[in-house]
Amino acid sequence: MSLQLLHYILQSSLFNSCSKLRSRALAYTIALLTIVTGATSALSRSPNAFQALLASLDTRAHPLQVRYYEVGGLSVNEIRNALDTQGPRDKLGNRGDALTLWRIKWRWPMDQHAKPIFSMTESHLSVTLTLPRLTTYPQLTPQLQAQWDDFMYHLLLHEIGHLDIAADHYLEVGRAVRNAAKQIPNLNTEQAHVIARNRLQQIRRLDHDYDELTKHGQTQGVIFR
Repeated sequence: MSLQLLHYILQSSLFNSCSKLRSRALAYTIALLTIVTGATSALSRSPNAFQALLASLDTRAHPLQVRYYEVGGLSVNEIRNALDTQGPRDKLGNRGDALTLWRIKWRWPMDQHAKPIFSMTESHLSVTLTLPRLTTYPQLTPQLQAQWDDFMYHLLLHEIGHLDIAADHYLEVGRAVRNAAKQIPNLNTEQAHVIARNRLQQIRRLDHDYDELTKHGQTQGVIFR
């Protein structure tokens, strides 16, 4: 992540709407300033750093499923080709090196007369994270291993950004319906679903803007070539 990108994030609506992205951007700022001032020459990455980052995810409020797809190769070009041809597809059919799919569902209880109680609407989040696993890692040169480790660390960091956006905002879907129930005495099921979907679409726009802002992670160091 460059200093120019950090400045843009700090000024953007996406930054202001997501507290977890704020904290991560500030952490990047500290790390980059440390490098600029000469305290250290690089941020070291290792398989342990990747595992520590993965283990740091707080999933107590929502389930997280981590999946892996296998790639191989003994050179940068071979590995890059495997990523391009075997990476997960998004909803539009486009392949990427990794994929975070989050789902937000909402529900309200029914009273004894089978009437919805919109004032008790809740929303729930589930996340599936798909990452590459390099089967030929032990056969790589130390230099290529280090390059892969750095790539995987930043790839996961980018995907965590997608998770953070959903985790920061999914409760707003249920809250939007509850607020509507206070303002619309005769709120019906169709209206409630429209309100929930509208809020969901706003969260999806934040997710889309995050990819646009980071060029799908490239400005965060998600580059393997």
